[in-house]
Amino acid sequence: METTVSQIEEFFQRHKRVLTGCDAQLAGRDVILVVSRELIPSRLDLPRSLQTFNTQVVEILNADWGNPTTLASIGPHLENLCEFWENIHQAHAAAMNIFEAAQTRSAPYCLYLRSFSRVSDVEVAVPQGRAVGYVNDQRLDRNIARALADRASILNPVTCLHTDDLGLLAGEWILPSFRVHDHDWQRPLIEAIRASKLIVIYVAGQSGGVEFELGQIERAGMIPRTVLVFDTHDVAKGVTDIAGACAGAMPVTGFIEQSPDNIDDVHLSAEAHLLLTKLAADSYQPPPPATELARLRGDVVDPKVPPGLPADVDLERSFFVTDSNVTAFSWYVRGLPEVLERWNRIARVMYQEKRGPDREDVQAQQRNLVMASVGAAALGLTASLAALIGFRVIFANVFQVQDPVVRARRKKQLLALLDVANRFDDLTKRRQWREQNEKWREVIVEDAFS
Repeated sequence: METTVSQIEEFFQRHKRVLTGCDAQLAGRDVILVVSRELIPSRLDLPRSLQTFNTQVVEILNADWGNPTTLASIGPHLENLCEFWENIHQAHAAAMNIFEAAQTRSAPYCLYLRSFSRVSDVEVAVPQGRAVGYVNDQRLDRNIARALADRASILNPVTCLHTDDLGLLAGEWILPSFRVHDHDWQRPLIEAIRASKLIVIYVAGQSGGVEFELGQIERAGMIPRTVLVFDTHDVAKGVTDIAGACAGAMPVTGFIEQSPDNIDDVHLSAEAHLLLTKLAADSYQPPPPATELARLRGDVVDPKVPPGLPADVDLERSFFVTDSNVTAFSWYVRGLPEVLERWNRIARVMYQEKRGPDREDVQAQQRNLVMASVGAAALGLTASLAALIGFRVIFANVFQVQDPVVRARRKKQLLALLDVANRFDDLTKRRQWREQNEKWREVIVEDAFS
């Protein structure tokens, strides 16, 4: 049966207390539906930030967690997804620390304005999925980041985060990186430019974003404190008027050096190092950044704030449901309350009546768990994801495995998934699900369902 926006809005209001109690990102916020259609599409589109080769959200959460063979692949993929989320949070938190220190003028920073077109080299987006390719030569954005990070003690570099960053996909974050979203990327960038000690900007082509950044650098009077790095000489010709007034302008192949024996061994060229060190050490004192810059939210999933909102809409107290995430929202608000209610029924049968759950309950719970957990991940609701991983683990443990060797292996696998659930919970403010997940751990260790 097709689901409508009106039905989901009514369902959310009916279960609002449960849903807001499960996730702090919904608590105290107004859910605002800005959807152009009444019928909700059955196909869920993952947000771009989660469409990477090591964040296999649908594959992980749609799998059979009760199968020991399947668990062997679920565990590593779920860890990769969690690590990706953690790295973005940590990189953003490190950037906030840099901006906080800059407010006291104790640690001025170098702002790296990266070339998003050089974050990756090839991108293919088709209805079946999205693929990104990388050529790890000097022109790759990650290598400039590595070279700047190598001189972090001198430069104190910070940059803007891109979720396709090869460093993130490799399980690391290289530079402190602040996360911005479609609706507000200009405001924090303007402030970060204004309050910087020096700027490195990598220009790989002309675009609206590059024009905006160069315009703001000029407006802030920071052209003489900017080092312009360009991809090709054709690109350099397009910025000739600014390049001559910059502190320096050079091709990327002259800005960094890459070892022919180890492509991950990159560092600043002697010329670039001398120029940046001189700018970092001179007497210029940048103005302190506004407090708001150090309080940016670092959501992995873009909140998809619609354009043209009235000025009195409080973004901090609003959770927007738009055409891009309405299916995920529908799956989440239908699935999570059903998971809780169905589990109470299953647990009552098993604990009080001492029998296995009905087939209908098992099938419905499996469906609800998949629907709710995929929806929560696509919405970026990490508290709910932590809870649902815990429920999926304990539900998988309901099904008995006769072979003692296989049973022991599955127990170890399920306990490892609870560890990942706790890591997702650590990304939240309340950290409310660890206690429940530890209770699930005791049930599994003690074979309480045997």
